[in-house]
Amino acid sequence: MDTTHDESNLGLIDRVVASVETAFNGIAAASIFFLMLLGVSQIVGRNFGYPMWGYIDFVEQSIAIFAFMGIAYCQRTGGHVRMDLVLRGLKGRWLWFCETLAILLSMGVIAVLIYYGYTHFERAYVQGDSTIDANFPVWPSKLIVPVAFSLLWLRLAIQLFGYGRLLVDPSRTPVGVPTIPSIEDIAKQDIDVTGENAPDNGGRGPRGAA
Repeated sequence: MDTTHDESNLGLIDRVVASVETAFNGIAAASIFFLMLLGVSQIVGRNFGYPMWGYIDFVEQSIAIFAFMGIAYCQRTGGHVRMDLVLRGLKGRWLWFCETLAILLSMGVIAVLIYYGYTHFERAYVQGDSTIDANFPVWPSKLIVPVAFSLLWLRLAIQLFGYGRLLVDPSRTPVGVPTIPSIEDIAKQDIDVTGENAPDNGGRGPRGAA
């Protein structure tokens, strides 16, 4: 088997999907900034007797943007909270086996969420559900959920293939999967950050030394 060709194909797919994830995450970040400006406008408007119409309804529907659109990006970068105390002590095939099993379970859960998320969107679209006050349609925000979860499922599929490669041959280069930093790596990073932020005392050693 041509492992180089295998890695290049997986890397290409990873980069293409990553570009979509980055775009989604950018939209989520921009929505937070926009809601901040919207909140300031609402406060100023209310002080002058001109509250923003439909402000609460708009905020409620916008939560889905920043709550879900960055979830696949977070998975790619390994930003989700993980209980990896046991995994940090594993190496080789045992580590990749546990990672593969976790990805398989995650894909099953996300598949269920995609299905029910889509049924909620479909029901809201067919019935014409709207918000209570401003009567905004709710189906756009509900559509974001299955779309974002579908992108997450695709990211999990890439990671499943990536971990599967390592499970077959642990000597291969990890592609499309986040790596768990060791305790030594974390300590080194903390030391580097502390050293960069330390005040310059002219190379005289500890503060107060002659």
